Amino acid sequence: MRILRLLTQGLSDQAVAERVGVSVTTVGRHVTSIRETLGVQHRFALGAVAVQQGLVE
Repeated sequence: MRILRLLTQGLSDQAVAERVGVSVTTVGRHVTSIRETLGVQHRFALGAVAVQQGLVE
């Protein structure tokens, strides 16, 4: 959820990785997993669906 929140704030994978304390590769894996879970293909859609479903503000 923390990674999802940071992504919806428009942060890059590098910025998310630095804030969370993981590698950029790990962030990329999380992004892929989140996209698959939410059933979206694109990063922008990930944020839109997360907001619609009330996962983030």
